[in-house]
Amino acid sequence: MVGADRVYRTFIPVKFFSKGWGRVETLERILRVQADTLRHSTDFMKRINVEYEVKIDKSHKGENIEILDGHFVSPLAVREPGLLPKESENAKFQVVLPKSWKSNRRSICLHLAGTGDHYFWRRRNLMAKPLAREKGIASILLENPYYGSRKPQNQLRSSLHHVSDIFVMGAALVAESAVLFNWCNQQGFELLGITGVSMGGHMASVASCFWPKAIAVVPCLSWSTASCVFTEGVFRDACAWPVLQEQLHVFEDGSLMKQLCKHSIHNNPDRLIESAVNKHDSRSLPAMISHDRKIKHRWRVPPLALSTMQNVMDTYTHLSNFPRPHPGSSVICVVAKEDRYIPRDHVTPLTDIWPDCEVRYTPGGHVTGYLFRQQTFRTAISDAFDRLALRV
Repeated sequence: MVGADRVYRTFIPVKFFSKGWGRVETLERILRVQADTLRHSTDFMKRINVEYEVKIDKSHKGENIEILDGHFVSPLAVREPGLLPKESENAKFQVVLPKSWKSNRRSICLHLAGTGDHYFWRRRNLMAKPLAREKGIASILLENPYYGSRKPQNQLRSSLHHVSDIFVMGAALVAESAVLFNWCNQQGFELLGITGVSMGGHMASVASCFWPKAIAVVPCLSWSTASCVFTEGVFRDACAWPVLQEQLHVFEDGSLMKQLCKHSIHNNPDRLIESAVNKHDSRSLPAMISHDRKIKHRWRVPPLALSTMQNVMDTYTHLSNFPRPHPGSSVICVVAKEDRYIPRDHVTPLTDIWPDCEVRYTPGGHVTGYLFRQQTFRTAISDAFDRLALRV
C-alpha cells in the first residue's frame, strides 16, 4: 500500500511552480490579508454578510436530489484587486439537495477540492449524492480558484505556476467559504459543515478557523501543515527545484524573510534565514545564495531551496498560525496510516493544535485512501453533524 503512493506519482508528469516563488509583492499582500483578517475578523464577517450577492443561475431535479448552480464575485477579487487571475474572480458552486430531510434541522456541508479535482463531477458523485440519499445531508461544491472554469488559460491542468498561487488560492477559499456559509444561514440551514480531501482537507481546516459559529469540520487525508507535502512527501519530486533555487534572490536581502517570520509559528525573526543555511556554515544567506549560483549541487533537491520551501509553507499554512474552530465545533480528521503524500513524522500533530478533535486512521496510503475510503469519509461527515446537533 505504501508503494502505491510512489508508483502513482511516477505516472503523473505534472510539475508545480515552474515559474518559481511568485512576486515578492504577492507574497507580502497575502501575508497582509492573512494578518488583517485575523486582527479584524469581526469586521471581515460583517462585510461578508452584506456585500456579496450569491446568485443561483439554474436548477434541475433528478432522482432523489435537486441540483442548483450558482456564482458570486470572490471577496478576494474585490478586497485585493489583481491577486486572483481574471479567470478565477467569479466563484462558481453547485448545491446538491436531498429530496427528503432526515431531521427538522437541515444540515449542509461545503466540500473543497483536492489537488487535480477540477469542476464538480468527483465530489458530486462520490460524496454529495450519497450523503443526500443516505444521510439527508445537503452539500455545496465550490470550484477552487485556478481549477476548472476558474483555471488561467496558460496553466496546464493543476500545475500552479508559482508557490504564491497556492496561498492566493487559500486566501480566496477562506473568504468564499464564509460567503457560502452566510448564504446557507439565509436559506435556513441550521447545521453547517466543511470537508475536503488532501489539499481540500487542509483548505477546509483553515477556512473553518474563520467562521464565528460552531461547525462540523472533517479534513480527510490532510494534516497540520502543507510544508511536509512539498519537502518530505512523494509530491516533492513534482516541484521545479532548479527554478526555485535560481530564484532565491527573491529572499536575498532578508526583508521578506523577516516579514514572514512575524507570522510564523516560531516567532523568531532570524529562524527562516538561519535554518536556510547549513548550521555549521557562518556565511549569511546572501553569501550562500551567491555561492550556490556558481556551483551545481550534487543533491537532487537543493537544500537551501528545500529549507526555504519548508519555512515559507509553514508560515502560510501551519494551523498554529490560525485560531481554533469555534469551541462548539465538531472536528473529525481522517488520515491514512501509511500516507506518503502527507508524511506526519516531523510535523506538529493536529491533536496538539486542536486538542478536542478526533483522529480516525484508515489502512494504506494516500492514493488507496482516496480511491477506496469514500464511505469512511462520508461516515465521518455524518458523525460530525450528529455531534454538532447535540452541541448547538
